[in-house]
Amino acid sequence: IADLDHRVMVLFLPPNTTALIQPMDQGVIANFKVKYHDMLYKKLIHHIDNTPLDQQDELPSEKFYKQFNILEAIYQIDEAWKQVSATTIQRTWNKLLDPV
Repeated sequence: IADLDHRVMVLFLPPNTTALIQPMDQGVIANFKVKYHDMLYKKLIHHIDNTPLDQQDELPSEKFYKQFNILEAIYQIDEAWKQVSATTIQRTWNKLLDPV
């Protein structure tokens, strides 16, 4: 462990450590997931609403997920991350760190 700052101690957590001791899971990552899924479901609903009934040879939701590719997912991840506010990150870390 390198001591870059006497107020900070870096420890490695064992794999699969419960979210109770990982504040990023409870705050920042959870917030990011909500934003990502919200965007995904809005796109899905838009796709379903704009698929004409005569063109529904398969379920519109199945067609949407077949067309949703990795590049679109990456763009959506980027957009969802941009929507996570600095305040959310700060509040999450404040729960972990004892503010001076």
